[in-house]
Amino acid sequence: MKNSIVYLLLAGSLFLSPLCSAQSWDVDKIENLHQWTFRMSRGADSLGYSRFEVRRIGKQILVSEDSRVPGFYEDMFLYLNGQTLAPDSVLITGRLSGYPIETKFRWNENVVKGYANFPKSAKKPTSSLTKELPENTKPRLASFVLSPFYKDLKEGMKFSYPQFSSMDGAVRTVTAHVVGSETVNLNGMEIEAYRLELSGGVAEQNVFIDKAQPRIVKISFRNIDWIYELINP
Repeated sequence: MKNSIVYLLLAGSLFLSPLCSAQSWDVDKIENLHQWTFRMSRGADSLGYSRFEVRRIGKQILVSEDSRVPGFYEDMFLYLNGQTLAPDSVLITGRLSGYPIETKFRWNENVVKGYANFPKSAKKPTSSLTKELPENTKPRLASFVLSPFYKDLKEGMKFSYPQFSSMDGAVRTVTAHVVGSETVNLNGMEIEAYRLELSGGVAEQNVFIDKAQPRIVKISFRNIDWIYELINP
């Protein structure tokens, strides 16, 4: 169970063929507070909840995650430039099995500098990092939480990008593919959603994006049997 939690939470261009890598978000869609709270479950067992928020704060946009499951809690705060959506800084705090979590990184253009400590223990000291990132690298949290704000989101869209994980400081290549549409049933409500499949990151994720408004209604995983379902539809 503990290993599954760590594994999961290290885990989230216009359509051209073949694969392209220039897809971007539409900052004009992020005009108000967006808040989505999810019930986290594994089979029939309820595990806890996770809440994502996207909001403007002055000249920046804050993307945050608040997760609570038995033996683990995490608060993540990612600040982006309010016009370009380029990353500025990220802070992660929490506890895992009694050990504290603290991770901080700051960006200077394509160079990220900081430290990762997930979690802090005698056997796992803090790791400092200064790294030049590939062009168009997306922070892990933004790479899936901001998926409803992609420009011209539609079936068949496929692209790739480098993803930076502030949990371990690693860069991975992620492929995103809108493989089709599905009807998501939430508390008796049927919501038509795009199915965006993310591959190559920490977790193999399916992100279900409401067609009627920019929000995520469900997240499932192809390499672990966890499901996030929206509880405030």
